[in-house]
Amino acid sequence: MLPILISFLIAGVTSTTTTTITAVGTVMAGVKVLEDIKKVEKEKIKSEIKEELKQELKK
Repeated sequence: MLPILISFLIAGVTSTTTTTITAVGTVMAGVKVLEDIKKVEKEKIKSEIKEELKQELKK
């Protein structure tokens, strides 16, 4: 009886750990996506400012 309980306990801990690792991985992936979006936005703003400066210089 005890070995069965221990094996269930180990299985439970293992699945919980896997779930936690997966959750952490998902959060980290989400953070990475947000960082990429920020980077793209910065580049977009920079290029818009450059365009505006070019337009001003042409005047």
